[in-house]
Amino acid sequence: MNTFGLTVKKTDAPVGGVWGWSAERYGVSKLNAIAMGNLTLTKVPVALSNHSDMNYYGGLRHLDGLFGAHEMYKFGVVIDCARQMIYINPNGASGPLSQKLAAFFAGRGFTRIPMRVDNGGHFQVDCAINGQATTLIVDTGSGTTLLTKDRAVKCGIMPAPLMATETQDGQVERMNSGTIKTLSIGGFEIENAEVVLGNISRKIFSSGPMGLLGEEHLTYNFAVIDVGGLSLYLRHPDKR
Repeated sequence: MNTFGLTVKKTDAPVGGVWGWSAERYGVSKLNAIAMGNLTLTKVPVALSNHSDMNYYGGLRHLDGLFGAHEMYKFGVVIDCARQMIYINPNGASGPLSQKLAAFFAGRGFTRIPMRVDNGGHFQVDCAINGQATTLIVDTGSGTTLLTKDRAVKCGIMPAPLMATETQDGQVERMNSGTIKTLSIGGFEIENAEVVLGNISRKIFSSGPMGLLGEEHLTYNFAVIDVGGLSLYLRHPDKR
C-alpha cells in the first residue's frame, strides 16, 4: 500500500481462505497501471490484505500480491502451466479464439474439461474421487492438491502423516498425505494421485468443492487454462 502510494477504502468484508476467516478486513483501491511484459493494464481494481506469508518460503523473488481471476477473465488470459507462461489478449476474451484453441488442443491429445465460476470468483471443475462425484477449485496458486480431510476419508483415502503448517493468522494446522486410486477430472483420469489432506474450513468447503486442484497435477499433466473460454486442457505425460 505504502510502496505504491495507494489510497485505500476500508470494507467490512473479512479476509478468508481455505483455513477459514480471520479478524482482518479487506481494503479496496485502484492501480493506475500494471505493466506485464509489453502490455499495460490500466485502472485495475485491487483488494488489499496481509499476504506477507507468501514470502516465508524462500526461493522466489519478493511477491507483492496475486494476479486475480477478475482481470484474467476480462482479458481472456491463457495459462500454460508446464511452460510457465501466461498469454493476455488486450482486446479481451474472444469466443472464436477459444474455439481455435479447442481445435488445436484436441488434435494434440488434450482432454477439454469445462470450468465454471462460483459465487466467490473461483474456477470449479467437476471431478470424481474414487468414483464419488464432487468438485474442485482450479488453483494455480496452490503448490499441491489439497482436500478436505473428513470428506476425503469418506472417499476411501487413508491419511498418512506429513507435516504441520502455519496459516496466515498464525494458527498451526496438521496436514496428512494421501493417495487417490482414481482421480477423474471431467473425462481425464489420473491413477494413484498423491494429495494433501487438511482441516479445510467447513464454512467454505462444507458442501461445495472438496478442495483445490493444485499446481503439481496441473503442471505434470501439461495443463493449459483458457480463462476466457472457461476451459481446462489436460494431457498425460506419455501422450503425443
